[in-house]
Amino acid sequence: MSQPLNTRVEMELSRKDFRSIFLFKFRLGDTVAHTAVELCEAFGPSCVSIKTVQRWFKNFRSGDFNLEDARRAGKPNEIDQDLINSEWRTIPRLAV
Repeated sequence: MSQPLNTRVEMELSRKDFRSIFLFKFRLGDTVAHTAVELCEAFGPSCVSIKTVQRWFKNFRSGDFNLEDARRAGKPNEIDQDLINSEWRTIPRLAV
């Protein structure tokens, strides 16, 4: 038995999944607004903001089709334990 068409399927998509959909819709020639509305209808009102879709469409228009997260300043993704071990020894009150 199939579900009615208006029944929303609960599923979790990753950021990269959404970016792939953005690229698909961009290549189809859809607008930012239409893409955002369709995604919110399918996955819920808070799944994506129009600003996010605008940013990705801007990237695609400039020729950037990389769907990975860009590196940013701030907290590193990995901890360099050797660096921590060498640095804490340079602080006199922490050295044992």
